[in-house]
Amino acid sequence: MIKIVTALGNPSLNTELKKHSEFEVIGKDIQYKDGVLEILELNNDINYLIISEMLDGIISFEELINLIKKLKQNKKINKIINILEPILIVFILIIITSYAVDNSYNPFLYFRFWKEEICQKKIKIK
Repeated sequence: MIKIVTALGNPSLNTELKKHSEFEVIGKDIQYKDGVLEILELNNDINYLIISEMLDGIISFEELINLIKKLKQNKKINKIINILEPILIVFILIIITSYAVDNSYNPFLYFRFWKEEICQKKIKIK
């Protein structure tokens, strides 16, 4: 199914596209330029954006197009970050725990030394 967002300031095309089963129109027709960015941030997999240069808004049309391009690039970077972030967090947790075990007098972290004492006592008994 093809996902389409319309930003024409006129909902007539939006209603016509909704009549066809091969199109999925996301939301209502967007009436302002900032609304286009809001919809694109919420929906990752939009196939087509039908937009008018006459939309109301503070930013110019060229700035809007550049922001849309940056938003698409940021989504690719965010996918990579979402994969690597948990791996990095687990790695940092392991490193911090190893430093805490080596340099601490906390009784909860003595499991390593306690095992060594038991092994030494067993050797002395034999």
